[in-house]
Amino acid sequence: MSMKDKRLGYIVCLVAVFLLQRLLGVSWRSVYPDLQLVVLIFICVRMDSVFGILFGMLSGLLNYTASGTGFGALLVAGCAAGFLASNPARLLSRSSGITVLVSVIWITCVYNAILYLFAPRDITDLAVLTGMQVLANAAAALVIWGLMFLFGGRSAVYVKA
Repeated sequence: MSMKDKRLGYIVCLVAVFLLQRLLGVSWRSVYPDLQLVVLIFICVRMDSVFGILFGMLSGLLNYTASGTGFGALLVAGCAAGFLASNPARLLSRSSGITVLVSVIWITCVYNAILYLFAPRDITDLAVLTGMQVLANAAAALVIWGLMFLFGGRSAVYVKA
């Protein structure tokens, strides 16, 4: 499969997850796991930083179409998430599935902090919501990781260097 085909498949996957999240709306204590962010991280860990930035921008645009507010905040947060997800892959062990889980946890914190900078709220609300969002995203990442392992085997889960 060529790189162009892979990238097109990743874009289709992101749009499908976006639609799935909007249709299902699964929540845990009124906190929705950001499946789009989790999938963005899973994909960007495997790609370079330029693709990560562009893919994050697409993610921010999709989020903007759903909410209609925070255009700049969602674009900046999406670009930052894509860039940060593509760079730890070079810093941490790329062969480890833990890399993705750790990336989901800290990039969720950074993502929420960027959104907070554009729309300030009470800092205690931010801390509680970010903590719950981290737990929800980590649980979603474990489920996605397990499904990838179940249906794709070992090669689908582990990132190649």
